[in-house]
Amino acid sequence: QAGWPMSILDIPCGNGRFWPTMQHRPEVAILAADYNPAMIDVAYENKQQDGLPHLTSVVASAFNIPLPDNAVENISCLRLFHHIHLLEERKQLL
Repeated sequence: QAGWPMSILDIPCGNGRFWPTMQHRPEVAILAADYNPAMIDVAYENKQQDGLPHLTSVVASAFNIPLPDNAVENISCLRLFHHIHLLEERKQLL
């Protein structure tokens, strides 16, 4: 449904398990973000063998992403939203 974005922010990236699916073409740029820098390290270690050439990372909260508007075409937030229970916080996250 997202089409074929060429740049994707994965936040929180966790262990990076969705990256191979996100990189539907070799030139897709994935920006891995997580509040916990250790998780970014784990993700890089786990996915190093997958050969993801356009992968960068940033330490960030989903509530405060240090990127300018329109920095990426798509934002993937697959493993966080269900943990946000308060309506106001869900609105803020969106």
